[in-house]
Amino acid sequence: PPPLSSSSNTKERDEGAKEARVRGRILNGSNTSCLREGARGRNQRQKNTKSPLHMNRYLSVHDAYRKEFGSDVSLYAVVMETEGPRSTSGSDYHMVVKIADPSVGSIDASYTYINVNLFSKRKEHLPEIRRPGDVVRITHLKVGKWQGNPQLTAKVGKGAGDVTERCQFLVFDGPGQGSSDVAYQRSTAAG
Repeated sequence: PPPLSSSSNTKERDEGAKEARVRGRILNGSNTSCLREGARGRNQRQKNTKSPLHMNRYLSVHDAYRKEFGSDVSLYAVVMETEGPRSTSGSDYHMVVKIADPSVGSIDASYTYINVNLFSKRKEHLPEIRRPGDVVRITHLKVGKWQGNPQLTAKVGKGAGDVTERCQFLVFDGPGQGSSDVAYQRSTAAG
């Protein structure tokens, strides 16, 4: 392939490297430095609206689950398993993505993963996870419980209803699987 020489290609490479650093810190349990980097990024975003990560405050699964019910959270996690997508009794499609990170067991010793319930009007707007072990970045999840079990829920894609901020996702190959610095799938509005 030709060498990366244009400034936009260099910027993409730099953004991919920063994305990988942030993702690695969260998945390795060193979330504090990531949050500090996120705060610096928010200041940068005020100056430059095209900040590479849009600098959401990415939480560990444990911290996301401990947020008040109804809170909006963003996180990185490892995909353990998926179910669906399948049609609901209404007009949506539903998919369950079971996620974990090093913090999930500290919620309760019996937890090995947390369910993320994704809903969409169109099946093709839901993520197509290649394999367990891949990494997801998901923004604008709502914290909740269903039948006593922790879960995170979001609407994905265009026409996401009355949700103020629709969920956005990026999916990366897991460690040792392809190019983990470049997302192999993104939601229609993920940046």
